[in-house]
Amino acid sequence: MGIEAYLFRIRFKKKVDYSELDNFLKKYGFKVVESHDKDYKESFYELKSRKGVTEAHVYIGPDKDKLDSFYVRFSVISPPLVIEQTFDFFAALNEKSDLEVQDTEISNHEFLTTTKLDDRKIVDMEIPDEETYEKIMKKTVIPIDAKKFRENELGIRKRSMVLVKSWRKKPIRCQDTLRRMRRDAMLHLHYLEE
Repeated sequence: MGIEAYLFRIRFKKKVDYSELDNFLKKYGFKVVESHDKDYKESFYELKSRKGVTEAHVYIGPDKDKLDSFYVRFSVISPPLVIEQTFDFFAALNEKSDLEVQDTEISNHEFLTTTKLDDRKIVDMEIPDEETYEKIMKKTVIPIDAKKFRENELGIRKRSMVLVKSWRKKPIRCQDTLRRMRRDAMLHLHYLEE
């Protein structure tokens, strides 16, 4: 899927069997794209529909049968309907196993905000103290609600990229996010021309 993916970490409140999750994903409509099971178990899945592509990545270490988390993502260039597809999946899985959804882009946003660095200096970013880290990680847990996700209260850039098509129909609230998107696009074009 590439670097511009919107990533979620799904954390189970009680560990689940690898095979149980694998079966659920397949029954829900995900197809296995790649799988390894020699020293460890790892599988990559795709759910393709007219709404877009939602991917899942499940990994479990050697000699283990249960896991407490896995990852789900979609491309930021997907149609905005991929949000509904992904959140419908979260809701269905939550009915089967109690879970919480962590939005990794919130942690990226918060780390950049608390360290007051822009995107280009992220490699120089200092790791925050443990208390700040815990506060940030608590903020990453989001409700399983596509409508709330679409509101994008924090103005998260990757989320805005998926929503940009629907923004044209109503007033834009995140001017700063759009400016950064345009700046990044111009920088990208500049480097392509060199």
